[in-house]
Amino acid sequence: MESKKKFETIAREFFDLKSKEWAKTYYSKQIRKAEIYIFPFIGFKNIDRITKSDIVDIVKNVKFIQTPSTKNTDKNETSRRVFNLIKQIYQFALHNDYTEADTPNRIDIHKIVPKSKIVSRL
Repeated sequence: MESKKKFETIAREFFDLKSKEWAKTYYSKQIRKAEIYIFPFIGFKNIDRITKSDIVDIVKNVKFIQTPSTKNTDKNETSRRVFNLIKQIYQFALHNDYTEADTPNRIDIHKIVPKSKIVSRL
């Protein structure tokens, strides 16, 4: 089964569904995250053609993308959030028969993005 749907098309359908559940600000942030970090790299691809390497590259490259709100922040947390958003979109695609691939679940995020340091406040 090969889906004819592009990743961005599926993601926007996912966002439409979530717009009824998520707060407006959270919803807007998730769409913005996809538009900045995900769609430019895999939005145009058929979901069945997205590889593990494509997703790993997105997660690794988050730190190189500068936005006005993140230029001085630790991008590890942003990388994790981008990865989690990709996973959610894939789960939606799986449950709606757009794909049988569960590519993100073959990736261990801890092997790609270092954990942020915990600062003890004594």
